[in-house]
Amino acid sequence: MVGGQHVFLIFFVLLCYMVASEATQLVNAATWVEVGRWTGSAFPDQETFSTGEYVCNHTEWRVRWNYVAVGDPFESILTIRQGGNLTVFSKSYFSQNGVKYFHDQEGNFSLSVFCANMNEYAIVIEQDIDSIPEYPLFLLLPLFVMATMLTIAVCKTQKRSARCLFTE
Repeated sequence: MVGGQHVFLIFFVLLCYMVASEATQLVNAATWVEVGRWTGSAFPDQETFSTGEYVCNHTEWRVRWNYVAVGDPFESILTIRQGGNLTVFSKSYFSQNGVKYFHDQEGNFSLSVFCANMNEYAIVIEQDIDSIPEYPLFLLLPLFVMATMLTIAVCKTQKRSARCLFTE
């Protein structure tokens, strides 16, 4: 093959690898450890609070919630916001529970919670300790390929010597 065809082939393989790795879904581990828990009652009044800052050192974490609704005629409302964005909204005459997962996020966080018309509620933050923060492959692989191509180009321009590992 001519040199240009080698480069095209390398980039084609690289592109296929990047597309395949983005579409691949890894199996999530189930080793969840509690980071924080907030419980209380929001009846007959409403309750608004901030969880304060908590740290998730792993890339996978979740917020679990459940509440016991007061029932008709009072509709229970639960909202949870992270960084000003609405993450959980639950409104019902019946008791509810749920889970909101966060992927590829680690660091310091806090939640703003609003509860109304609940006999009792529980909000739990957990992180998956089997999830390991990793550098994205789509950044590392192109750098490796470019470094390899640069090495090949330098070796080809040099006269043959014992230092160059590549031969024609």
